[in-house]
Amino acid sequence: MFLYLLFLLLFTFSTLEVAGIKFRSVRNFYQYTYITFIILFFIISSLRWETGTDWSTYYDYFIYVKQHNDIGWMEPLFGLLNKINAHYFCYQMQIMEIAALSIIPIGFRYQKLSPYPLMTLFIWYCVIFAHIFPVRQTIAISLVVFGWKYIELRQFKKYLMTCLIAILFHYSAIIAVPLYWLWHVQLSAKVISLLIICFAVLAVASTNTISNILFAVGGSFFEEKLSTYMGDADNNFGMQFTVREVLIRGIINRSIILFTALFLLNDKRQKDTRLNAIINLYAFSFLLFIIITPLSVALGRLTIFTDMSQALLIPYIFTLKMNRFTLTILLSILLIYFLYRFQGVINNYHDYYIPYKSFLSV
Repeated sequence: MFLYLLFLLLFTFSTLEVAGIKFRSVRNFYQYTYITFIILFFIISSLRWETGTDWSTYYDYFIYVKQHNDIGWMEPLFGLLNKINAHYFCYQMQIMEIAALSIIPIGFRYQKLSPYPLMTLFIWYCVIFAHIFPVRQTIAISLVVFGWKYIELRQFKKYLMTCLIAILFHYSAIIAVPLYWLWHVQLSAKVISLLIICFAVLAVASTNTISNILFAVGGSFFEEKLSTYMGDADNNFGMQFTVREVLIRGIINRSIILFTALFLLNDKRQKDTRLNAIINLYAFSFLLFIIITPLSVALGRLTIFTDMSQALLIPYIFTLKMNRFTLTILLSILLIYFLYRFQGVINNYHDYYIPYKSFLSV
């Protein structure tokens, strides 16, 4: 129930923010509200117990590290984090640190990059629970998004270092390195649309072409990983949707967001380099999703790094001049659309999220 309450509160405050409602008695009201929600997310995430995906996997790994001298089979920095907490602290401390690493860096960067931070927070929550139920990949995602500012400032060394740290938490973060060169590219709406169509045809025509490219680029590492994920390509990994359903739903969702943004913001992005970069990231995410999802649902997780750009892209639509009636219609559409997506996220792994359990009640 509290998940829906958070949904309602976030939408309410993001609506007030977009509508330009002022609170003269409290300066920086929306900034304080944003920080309050970030703290709330952190607390909820830190207090959880036996709640969230892969709980047993991570807990068993923590016990393994505690009983052995090595860091086990997960990535080096995540293994080191487990080793330190297993030998000097406890698993609840581990949960708190993962929550901090997964929520604070991306929360900080979102506030700096978004035209409407509370709306960004609302979208982030709807699509991935704002990392309240983190895994090691969410740490990598948070660090990558934090590093986007370095791309904007053309500080390659700082961005590369951020990516390297993220990779040491989850190897999938390697997909974020090329984003540095994608950020400042200026592509027409027609080119973006044609690229999506061409990649869709390529993905349908020959999945072997894609796998061969990955083998050539990544060598034995990608070959091992890809072979593992493709060993049962029709496996839906506990989700309530088949691979085909995941692909269709993903294409529909991404088409709605991308083509709406291109239609409404195409002129604006010619003058706004940040908006253009965000559209580039989301278009890249769309292309990547079309290519790899037919290979394996698990590989679809690679898109999540650039998928995070949607939380920045959609608020830009509300920077356009519009009357109150149009604003109300758009907000109503936004509410219905993200309520539908939010319900889908909950239903996808319902038993992992509901009921919420805290270590205080164990």
